[in-house]
Amino acid sequence: MPTITAHCIIKNEENFVGYAIKSVIDFVDTVLVFDTGSTDKTVNIVQGLIKEYPNKIIFEEKGECDKIRHTQLHQEMVDRTKTDWFMILDGDEVWTKRAMEEVKEIIEKGSFDGIKTGFYECVGDIYHRHYKESYVTARFAKVGDAVWKGDYNQDKLCTKAGEDFFKTKNIYTLQNRFWHLTHLLRSAKDSSDYSSGGSRAGKRIKTYFFLGRTISEPVPEVFNGGNFKLSMTRSLINFALLVISRLKNL
Repeated sequence: MPTITAHCIIKNEENFVGYAIKSVIDFVDTVLVFDTGSTDKTVNIVQGLIKEYPNKIIFEEKGECDKIRHTQLHQEMVDRTKTDWFMILDGDEVWTKRAMEEVKEIIEKGSFDGIKTGFYECVGDIYHRHYKESYVTARFAKVGDAVWKGDYNQDKLCTKAGEDFFKTKNIYTLQNRFWHLTHLLRSAKDSSDYSSGGSRAGKRIKTYFFLGRTISEPVPEVFNGGNFKLSMTRSLINFALLVISRLKNL
């Protein structure tokens, strides 16, 4: 049966990293986690997970890194992977059991080299998505002919010959999606940190009051029992901030 290692590079992800890792850990063989300078509770959360899953999580603190170093760490993960496949898992990405079961089914068939998937870009809370639905990203690849090129926000997986891995290989697109929480509060610290597409604080002004649509399917199982609902008051404030920011850019 094919094996999988999840690659997880994190920094200040205390609100969701535990959910992200736990949402996939029963479906992968190893989770390789690199922390790049967290100053919140992220490291403690991962260390707690190691106690719960001592034989599945490999954790290393790599210190602060720039965009080039970020891609180098991605490649280090690939170089150290001993499984047949690897998974890209960010600290703000949470999966459902149904999506991971579909992944396992496709990988076991052995007909594909990589897997792409759609995701819900959550706004406001975990129950609302951005009204646009055309989000697809690459998240699984066979080990062997996959290498990382570029730097953070522009990096991508290529073949050793330099071609785009997900354009030249046999790729499957999942029917199920994961929850992408990049626009939610991911940590109590470092709101000014760069995050793909802008600062974290800048992203959080996206709100379900104007941009959000209700997600029609059940949220990932690891969220059950948690309170992740944004108040209407907070949503209205976010909407006002969103308008102000757009006016300033005119």
